[in-house]
Amino acid sequence: MLNRAHAYKAVVGDNLKAGKQPDADVNAGLYNYPVLMAVDILLYGSHVVPVGQDQRQHVEIARDLAVAVNRTCGEVLAVPEALIQEIVMTIPGVDGRKMSKNYNNTIPIFADAKALHQEVMRIVTDSKRPEDPKDPDACNVFNIFKYFALPEAVESRRNAYLNGGLAYREIKQELYELLNDFFGGFQLTTIN
Repeated sequence: MLNRAHAYKAVVGDNLKAGKQPDADVNAGLYNYPVLMAVDILLYGSHVVPVGQDQRQHVEIARDLAVAVNRTCGEVLAVPEALIQEIVMTIPGVDGRKMSKNYNNTIPIFADAKALHQEVMRIVTDSKRPEDPKDPDACNVFNIFKYFALPEAVESRRNAYLNGGLAYREIKQELYELLNDFFGGFQLTTIN
């Protein structure tokens, strides 16, 4: 099962392209990670797991493990289903690529307000001036903003992008406020 995992296949493919043995540089972590993700899902008895398309395989592995355990031990584990919404199949990171800790392009939603603000303000944008029309679908800030703002705010900002008159600093500040309002109660606090 783990040899079918995307990460394993990617390493094998890279090795073959480089003329190496298929399993060169394959380590236990490559196998342990999908099992760890599956255990994280199964631990809580989740029946439905909201994930992005890129995480579907973790739910499938969790399902396979739950079915195998249940076949042997009786119905002890919930068999989870992936819930993948088309509009949130992949969340963009601060650099426009898929958000991932591996790319170091995440927004620390549970960090304190200052750290959250700093990360939002460093989201990569182009060099267009506020008065220039912009493509909202090509903007990293807007592509995160639309998941947290109300539909009317998304539409208003989309129009401001298309018609000009919106500074990136302004939309970043709005995104920060949305994230801080949404996650603020869960943020870490420091003890001095």
